[in-house]
Amino acid sequence: MASTDARPVPKKNVAYRHYYAIRKNDGTLITTWAGQDSELSKDGGGFSDATNEATEIGTSGCGYIDLTSAEMNYDAVILKVSVSNTDALVYVVTFFPEEAGDIRTDVTQLGSDSQSATDLKDFADAGYDPATNKVQGVVLCDTTTTNSDMYSSVMRGTDSAFLAASAPANFSSLGINGSGHVSRVTLVDTTTTNTDMYSSVMRGTDSAFLAASAPTNFGDLAITASAGEVSVKYIATSAQDNIATVVWDKDISTVTSTDQAGYLLQRLTNYPVGSLHTDSVFGQIMWNAIGGSEFDRTTDSLQAIRDRGDSAWTTSALAAADVWAVGSRTLTANTNLNDPTAATIADTVLGRDIDNVESTAPEHSLCTTILAMLESSVSGSVWTIKRTNGTTHATKTVTSGTADPITGVS
Repeated sequence: MASTDARPVPKKNVAYRHYYAIRKNDGTLITTWAGQDSELSKDGGGFSDATNEATEIGTSGCGYIDLTSAEMNYDAVILKVSVSNTDALVYVVTFFPEEAGDIRTDVTQLGSDSQSATDLKDFADAGYDPATNKVQGVVLCDTTTTNSDMYSSVMRGTDSAFLAASAPANFSSLGINGSGHVSRVTLVDTTTTNTDMYSSVMRGTDSAFLAASAPTNFGDLAITASAGEVSVKYIATSAQDNIATVVWDKDISTVTSTDQAGYLLQRLTNYPVGSLHTDSVFGQIMWNAIGGSEFDRTTDSLQAIRDRGDSAWTTSALAAADVWAVGSRTLTANTNLNDPTAATIADTVLGRDIDNVESTAPEHSLCTTILAMLESSVSGSVWTIKRTNGTTHATKTVTSGTADPITGVS
C-alpha cells in the first residue's frame, strides 16, 4: 500500500488509497482523531472491519485509508469511517471500481486529431488490435479503385487472384521453402548494367546491398578483395567430422613433399632410425638409446639379446654340478671363511677413533668414559662432558667437599 495507489477513478481488483476529511455537526473539521473505526460493505453485504484503519494527516482533520486489491474486487464498495470525537459525523462514501466497459465515451478527437464517424466505426466494428491492425510506413487513400493491372497479365481478376494460366512459363522453376525463401531463380535474358557489382562489396544504384537485408550469419563469410573469393569462417560439425575422416584415412605413403606433415609421419613409421634427423626429438631419443649407431632388429632387438644370453649359458664350460657345489659347500675358518683372532679384535677395538661412535653412543658406555677423561670440564656443580666436535655429550652433577675437590658424581 502506497501513496501511488491514489487515482481519480478506482480500478477493480487494484489497491486504492482514498483521501477524505471528517467534520463536526457544525461543518468544521474534527482534528486529532480518536477511536477510528473503518468498515466496508461489498456489493451490498453487511459491514465488516477494513483491513487497514483510517489515518489522520497530522492533526489536520484530513486523512486517508488504504484499501487492498481484494477489498476493491467488487462492483460497489461502501466505506464508512467513524471517530469517537464529540459531535463528529460519520464519513460515508461509495466506490464503483472501474473495469472494461464501465465507462462509455463519445470521442471526437484522438491525439488532438478530429475523427469522423467512419474512422471510429471501422475500428469499433472489427475490434482494433495493434498486433494485427497496425500499419506502419504506408499512407492509405480514403477511396480505393479497382486495380486492373497490378502486374500486367499476372495479377488480375476482381480480387487480385493469381491465375495459373497467367503465370510466366518458367514460374515452376521457383522453389519456395517453409521459411518463404525462393531458390532456383531464372534470370531474365536482358540485364541492366551493374555499375559496381563487386568493388567495395555490392554497391550502386542498381545493385545496392543493404546490411539490413543480409542473413543473420552473413558476417561468417570472408570475401577477399583480390578475386572475389569466398571463404568460410565456421564449418558445421558434420563437415568437420568429414574433414577429420579424410585426414586420418590419408595414405601417407603417397606423400613426397618434405615440408608436409604426412612425410614426417612416413619417416617415423617406414624408415630406419639412421634416416631420422639427428637433431629432431625422435632422432635424439633413438640415437642416444642405441649409442649413435643404426638400430638393427636382427642384432639389437630384445629377443636377439636374450638369444645371445641363452647361447652363452648353454655353451659355458660350467656344468650344473659345478653351480651346485658352490651353493652347498661347507665354510671352514681360515680356509674359505676368515676367523680373526682375539688379539686382532682387541687391537681393532682399542685403536678405533672415538669420533666414529660418539654421536650414537649411550651415556653409560666406554665412549662416555673416554670423553669424560679427555673432553670434559666442571663449573660449580655441573660436569659437562663434550664430544670431539665440541657439542655436549652428557652432563652430570658433582658434589664438592672441603678436603677433596669432588666427593661424588650423580
